[in-house]
Amino acid sequence: MKNKFGIILLAVSCIFVVLSFVLPFVVPINVIKIINHFNSYTFSTILILLPAIIVAVFSWFIFFRKKENKIFPILAMIIILLPAAWFVYSTINQKDAIVIENKNPKNWEEYSAICDKIQTESNKWQCYRDVAVAKDDTSICENIKETQYSINKSICYEKIGENRQDLNLCDKAGSYYRHLCYMNIAAEKKDFSICNKDNELLGFEGDYENVGHQKIECYSGVYRKIFEDGGDVVTICGNLNEKEELGSECYLQAAFAKNDSAYCKKATWSSDECYKQLAETKKNILICDSISSEANKYLCYVSVNPASQDPSVCDRLGYYDYKKASCIRDIAVAKMDTNICDAIVGYQKTDCYKDVAEAKLDYSICGKIDDSFSAGADSKLFCYLSLAEKTKNMYICRQMTRGQPNCYVSVAKGKQDASMCDNIASVITFDTQEDLQETQDSCYDYVAEAKKDISICDKISDTKTRDSCYNSVVYNLLNNSNE
Repeated sequence: MKNKFGIILLAVSCIFVVLSFVLPFVVPINVIKIINHFNSYTFSTILILLPAIIVAVFSWFIFFRKKENKIFPILAMIIILLPAAWFVYSTINQKDAIVIENKNPKNWEEYSAICDKIQTESNKWQCYRDVAVAKDDTSICENIKETQYSINKSICYEKIGENRQDLNLCDKAGSYYRHLCYMNIAAEKKDFSICNKDNELLGFEGDYENVGHQKIECYSGVYRKIFEDGGDVVTICGNLNEKEELGSECYLQAAFAKNDSAYCKKATWSSDECYKQLAETKKNILICDSISSEANKYLCYVSVNPASQDPSVCDRLGYYDYKKASCIRDIAVAKMDTNICDAIVGYQKTDCYKDVAEAKLDYSICGKIDDSFSAGADSKLFCYLSLAEKTKNMYICRQMTRGQPNCYVSVAKGKQDASMCDNIASVITFDTQEDLQETQDSCYDYVAEAKKDISICDKISDTKTRDSCYNSVVYNLLNNSNE
């Protein structure tokens, strides 16, 4: 009897060992369909632990059955070593696969070759623009074709002009991007005369409406840089009239740069905002008391420390429905309490539920969102999609009455797993081949961008989506390499 029981246990253990070899060939799709509510690591652990437990039972038999005292230790070793060997092999194999699949560009020639592959005009020039800026090569900017709706050449000169602090390059950009270029160089050099020159050029072009505003904007950056580098506030702002916008802006930037709320009082054009920002920066709720507007004062209290506030404080905002709803939502999220959301009247209640669900990583809250109107339906959809991506949990997608393909794509993006895009048709039923292709292309696009892997873009069928994918990955790779 004991011998029969031992043989049965051995057969059961062998089934689990066989499963540990078979499952890799059907993962991730079939496993996800059957056990998508399990964490993959948990499931793998179970597969390895069960044979180990059974082996322990086998060991008990060794003390009672003399004839099996040779065969059972050998079987025990095999049962333990086989899953371990598979784990080591699959890990090494996976690393090799990553090396083989990764075809990201390694030099400027290869980046340019990718740009050449792009068929959509605007995407092609955007790609060249990003390469030119990263390479600091204005000759590439010169070859970019500028059209009525294209701004890539202007951005190209603006970015390189800023990097080199060269106003002559700024002048080659369109008026808006030239202004940005002048403004950033002026701040870096702490030179007000550059702002004045920029202002003159705007005036010559007849853009009188923006002259005053953009001068203030440019001066503001210079003030900020001077104060960050230790400049004296009295020397810089003392001769300015604090009741005028330029003087007010000077004290505002002094307050931000020196992290000192004492200067907010003289920033007369925006003193309340000054106090609020510094209160948030310093996490000091007492600074909010200096705000003149009662509504802004209570908004400040909530923004500095929402978890410490009672929702009734939002009633003091009076009839400001949007601000009041935002106030309640901030407190609800901080306290992670959906009951607080119920005090909101109108469509903003759905956003409150969504934000609390994301804060708690609890998809069951998404189900409470009223989807009987369009804003609520969208909030519910985005709630599920966001949590599916963050938690990488396919089970969430099954709770959705619409948008399951998008949810599946979100999980693939979260996992950065292009194989899920390959097999999407085996999990979700599509009405038409076009719907399948569009979802699959979108899946490849998101995963490629998340992984920064240009080879995944090659799998996309639609030309515009594929070109956009190339743009996104090239931009991410170039910016990542410059970090």
